[in-house]
Amino acid sequence: MPTSRGIAVGAAAVAVQRTEIRACEPDEGVEVIKALLIDHRARITLSGAQAMRVEVRSAAVGGLSASILRFPGFAYHGEGEPADALLAGVLLSGAGHFTTGKQELALSAGEMFLMPSDSNWVTGLRNPVYAVVGISPAMIAEHAAEACELSGRRLRFHGLAPLAGKQRLWTDTATFLFRQLVESGAQTLEPLVLHGLERLTTTALLTVFPNSTMTADYIPGPGRTAPATIRRAAQFIEDHAAEPLTLTGIAAAARIGPRALQSGFRRHLDTTPLHYLRRVRLSRAHQELLAADPGSGATVETIAARWGFTHQARFAAWYREVYGVLPSRTLRD
Repeated sequence: MPTSRGIAVGAAAVAVQRTEIRACEPDEGVEVIKALLIDHRARITLSGAQAMRVEVRSAAVGGLSASILRFPGFAYHGEGEPADALLAGVLLSGAGHFTTGKQELALSAGEMFLMPSDSNWVTGLRNPVYAVVGISPAMIAEHAAEACELSGRRLRFHGLAPLAGKQRLWTDTATFLFRQLVESGAQTLEPLVLHGLERLTTTALLTVFPNSTMTADYIPGPGRTAPATIRRAAQFIEDHAAEPLTLTGIAAAARIGPRALQSGFRRHLDTTPLHYLRRVRLSRAHQELLAADPGSGATVETIAARWGFTHQARFAAWYREVYGVLPSRTLRD
C-alpha cells in the first residue's frame, strides 16, 4: 500500500451509505425522507391525473449527504422543527412555497432554499422533484472560523433564499456533489476526497446564503509572523499531507491563528497554506504515478483520488503545469 512518511494512504476509506426506493405509495417515501433528512409531519394528496410514483436516491458519507427526491402526481404538505443538519435544496421541477414565522419563499423550478436552523417551518409542494444537500453544522462552523475567525457559536444563517447572482454557484455545487456521491455508485471514498467535498460544500454555502460571516465585526490584522513559525507549519503540512487537514488544524500545529498563518505564508512563501498543501499532494501523486505499474490496475483517477483530487480535468491541468506532461503519460512511461 502506498505510504507517505509512514502514513498509509487510503487505508481508512470511508463507507458510503446508499438508499434507493421506487414505489407508488407515498407513505414509504415520506418515511425515508424523515429518516434521511429531517423528521416532520407530512400529508400527501393527489395533485392531478399525472402518474403517481415516488423515487428517492441518496448517499451519505461522514457528515455530508446528497439526495434527489421525486414525487410526481402528488401534493406534498409538510411542517416541522429546525433541522439538526444544515440542509440546502434546489427545486428541479414542480412549484410551491416554503414558510417560517418570519419569511415566505415562493418556489418554482430552478429555485433554491435553505432549511431554517432556528425556527419552525411549513412547506407545500406540487409534483416536486428536488435535490437536497446536507452537511454537519460542526463542519460549516469550522470553515466559518477559518474564513474570518468567527466563533462557531456566532455563525448564523439569515433567511431562506440565496443572494442575488449566487444561484448558479449552488446549482453547480449540488450537481457536482450528486454526481460524486450518488451517480458514481462509489461504495467508499478516500478520506482526502471526502474532506475536499466537505470544504467545497461549506465554501459554497457560506458564499451563496446570507450568514453572519458576511457581517462579522472587524478583526485587527495579525501582525508579523516569524519565518521559523512558517517553517514549522510547512513541515507539519509535509508530514501530514496524507491526512485531512484544515487551515485551523495547521495553524494550531504552528501555534498561531489562522489569519496570521495565511499572512505569514503570503509574506514568506508567496502562497497560501492550502495552496502549499495542494502542491505537496500533487508531488506525492507524481511520485506514486512514477512508481506505479499500469499492468497492476493502477489508474490516474485512483491515484489522484487518494491524494484528494476529485476533479480529474483540474488535476491534469495542475499536473501538466508543474511537470510538463499529462499524468497519464507519466503512468504509461
